[in-house]
Amino acid sequence: MTTRPAAGIKNPRVLAIATVGQSLRFQAPDAWDLLARRGFDVTYAAAPDQWSPELALQGAFEPIRVGRDARLSSLVSGSRDVRRLAAQHWALIQVQSPIVAALARTSPRNCPLIYVAHGFHFHRDGGRIRNLLYGAVEWALAGRGDALAVVCREDFDAAITLGLHRRTLLWHLPGAGVDLDRFPATPRRPARPLHLLFVGELNENKAPLLVADLVHHLGALGHDVVATIVGDGPLREAVSARVNALPKQLRWVPHTSSPARLFQECDIVVAPSAREGLPRTVIEAISTGRPVVARSNRGTRELLTDPVHGRLLSATAPLEHWADAVLDVAGSSARQVEARHASVQRFGKDPFALSYGQLIDRVLTGDGRPGAVDLLDQRGSKPNVGGA
Repeated sequence: MTTRPAAGIKNPRVLAIATVGQSLRFQAPDAWDLLARRGFDVTYAAAPDQWSPELALQGAFEPIRVGRDARLSSLVSGSRDVRRLAAQHWALIQVQSPIVAALARTSPRNCPLIYVAHGFHFHRDGGRIRNLLYGAVEWALAGRGDALAVVCREDFDAAITLGLHRRTLLWHLPGAGVDLDRFPATPRRPARPLHLLFVGELNENKAPLLVADLVHHLGALGHDVVATIVGDGPLREAVSARVNALPKQLRWVPHTSSPARLFQECDIVVAPSAREGLPRTVIEAISTGRPVVARSNRGTRELLTDPVHGRLLSATAPLEHWADAVLDVAGSSARQVEARHASVQRFGKDPFALSYGQLIDRVLTGDGRPGAVDLLDQRGSKPNVGGA
């Protein structure tokens, strides 16, 4: 399909909305780069956070009053801000978070809208009532947008089972596009102590405190283990307190401009999130050649498909099982490092640009008819395009 450049659009402006700036900064940075290369001006809208100034340097930034929960006050104020922005003239609106996706899809607008879901709130690990509720909401709202893109296989399959592809254009993106050249495979250093790494927002879902508990537990068993916790968020005070209690074993880095170096310096990446879409951290770890010990969730299951990648633990696994898994993967070979790196190439920048670019072409040319599209050639097969 021929690409429709921004030069052919009267208002080459894109509105990118998420609940917080961090989502816009990390969930789909390659999408904004691709749009910019095509001549679009991207305006970011989210609740301000530490990443808002960086977004403002890349394009205009519009603060909105919306929270991650569904409190009435937040929904009312957020709805007003989203409706005000959606009513302006845009070539495209792209939403990244469930709450603002609902607000944007129910707001009047005069342009196409894409919802990129980095993890449905209904999933096989969720409760039955919660899944029914959120599944019903997504089904009702699917017809209010021009396309629904998902980043992991389980969400794509779940959306088809629910029939969302009969109400909108359902698209399977290969993750969010990771610059794997920045995370080359490097041999692990033979020195001790064993170095664990956690990267993510400091919140209950990501569970950074489990890493602190794990280091303390392994130390009590006589193992020489340290850990670096990278990130910021609501649990920062609790993480800081753990670091102060174990200053020789724990290090906290709120922000970093050199994430690749941290992966190269560690031995094992620990990813205890209860819920994920397709986690960048796990992709970056595998690309660097580091094994991952993670809690089983939809996106991580898709990535850790072979024992060479690491270990998956159940949601109820005790700390002892986490410790056993860490010790089990501690002796990776050079061959395993290269094997891991090769396994995530389908989630790099080029596959993402190909898939996302075709999605944008379909939507901007008015060809966003309902159906399901999964570009299986990202994994070495022919494209599979399904109709309604």
